[in-house]
Amino acid sequence: MRFEKFGHIDEATNISQGRALFLDIDDHKTPRPSRKYIRWIVEGLLRLHIETIYYKKTKRGQHVIIRIAETLRPLELVALQSILGSDSMREALNFMRARGGVEELPDGDYWLTRWNIIYDFKVE
Repeated sequence: MRFEKFGHIDEATNISQGRALFLDIDDHKTPRPSRKYIRWIVEGLLRLHIETIYYKKTKRGQHVIIRIAETLRPLELVALQSILGSDSMREALNFMRARGGVEELPDGDYWLTRWNIIYDFKVE
């Protein structure tokens, strides 16, 4: 899938809704969260079960994809992605979309179901 304005959607986005966390680390200076830290937060504190953790380098930083056994509600996903260090602007926009604040936007209904996505690459 591709949107000319944004980029090519990473296939990881197709993981069951509510069962994947997508962290976007947009700068090479920001350290990525370690597997140990992720497991401490997700499994230790929140008592969720991690199935896989995958790191993927991007042009501007990296993505961390965390698949969990439980299904979380949209605002829970946004909160956890933010806690784990995902880009704050991305998560602010996800928060707006997850709360349903996109009805006024063009194709607003579409974004209600496709709000938590990551891109393989962006169109320059």
